[in-house]
Amino acid sequence: LPDEKNYEHMKKKLELYPFFLFLLPAFVAIHLEKELHQVITYRFVYDRIIIFFATPLLLFSIVFFINRSVKKASLIALALSVCFFYTGEIKNWLSYKFPSSVWQSYTFLLSFMLLISAFFIYRIYKTKFSFRNHFLIINTGLLLFIAADIISIVLNNNKSKYQLAIDTENNAPPCATCEKPDIYYIIFDTYTSTPILQSLFNYPNNYIEDDLRGKGFIITPGSRSNYTYTSFSIGSTLNMNYIKNVDTINKTFDREYLQSLKLVYNNRLFTFLEKEGYSIFNHSLFDISNYPSSHNRFDNWGFREIFDQYNIFLKLNQDLNYHLPGWAKKILGRNKYFINDPVNRQNFDSFVQQQLIESSKINTGKPKFIYAHFLSPHPPYSADSLGFFFNNLSLSKEEAYIHQIAFCNRIIKSVTDSILAYSKKPLVIIIQGDHGFPIKNPAEQYKKLNNFNAVYFSNKNYGLFTDTVTNVNTFRIVLNTFFKKNLSLLPGEFYILK
Repeated sequence: LPDEKNYEHMKKKLELYPFFLFLLPAFVAIHLEKELHQVITYRFVYDRIIIFFATPLLLFSIVFFINRSVKKASLIALALSVCFFYTGEIKNWLSYKFPSSVWQSYTFLLSFMLLISAFFIYRIYKTKFSFRNHFLIINTGLLLFIAADIISIVLNNNKSKYQLAIDTENNAPPCATCEKPDIYYIIFDTYTSTPILQSLFNYPNNYIEDDLRGKGFIITPGSRSNYTYTSFSIGSTLNMNYIKNVDTINKTFDREYLQSLKLVYNNRLFTFLEKEGYSIFNHSLFDISNYPSSHNRFDNWGFREIFDQYNIFLKLNQDLNYHLPGWAKKILGRNKYFINDPVNRQNFDSFVQQQLIESSKINTGKPKFIYAHFLSPHPPYSADSLGFFFNNLSLSKEEAYIHQIAFCNRIIKSVTDSILAYSKKPLVIIIQGDHGFPIKNPAEQYKKLNNFNAVYFSNKNYGLFTDTVTNVNTFRIVLNTFFKKNLSLLPGEFYILK
């Protein structure tokens, strides 16, 4: 009897009160968390979440002011809220299913959503029902959806959409007799190989290659990344293995791409280094378990843009900003956290360089692993070889890219001078492009994989390197050379994602 009474009491509340005005935005936020668990940096989207919850209440207030019926105002606000939240998602789906057709155009979509909204508003306004069943069904349905997402988050806490090949080789205990090196892993995003620079850009790159060879580095001219996107490439490299279920046929959308960040977040190399007693410094784009990025001022992965898909006005601003009048752009505002803003990009790379040099000088009493990830020379290109912003120069993308390469070379010389001056031996320095230049020609897509790869081993034992080494074997070679492992070097596999 008490259970039956409680059930009836709860049912009555669900029939009477418009909890759905709170539950709908809660479902949107929780569903995004389910998709991108362990990935979202929430401080960049607090204002977006506040808008989520404020919108149904604002719509309710406006409609209630007009018609003075709580139930009708609630349902009309719900109908308008669904349009507010899901028009962007419908637009994305239509663009995928019917590219370049009238069906995916905003002219069609907004007209259709306006007609549907008007139809529901008219029906709600004219009906004489009490709406008790409507409230019960909508409230209960949203509660069930939210519960299902929360259960999924709990049960799949560390799981990623993308799965790694099984690793059975790296389960040995820490090496007690190894002389463990300080390891520097330095990434320049989209830095292609010297042969590609020579053949496509007529740029020999002798300056930095001669400098590095003079310091004892080797450079592998035929080096290639195994993936054409950053998080897949870095995820594979740090896990020392391939990703089993990468889709190279269909286009990879932002939310699918962002799920690959979990590969880096829970990577095997950092787990290995922790067991070996390393001090770890993370000056990269990625947050990694127990080692968040030291530079978290900017929205490195576009989380605000993901949340803006659920705000019809901000979605329109994303897609049609260039059509909007100046007053509308001011209201919608500039994304101050946008990583590709020219000033933000320059500040990011400057900070990474500063932190990398400072970390090289720190004596932790333990071996160090330092991961530094520069945005340059990744597009968009906004600065020249000296780091000054382009001043209305009509440069091609290729010319601008070469400016960025020259700028990166200045950084490479500076940081390698500092590392070699302050670091003790044994020492490993790896300087890589995560992948190569974004070539558009379909017949030359494979050239996207060619990357710059320079390696310094203080013991000069480069026997495991070949001219065509790939990124996935980078740390397999390091572990074999310095930690007495006997890991197999993996055959070359290459994945060009769309």
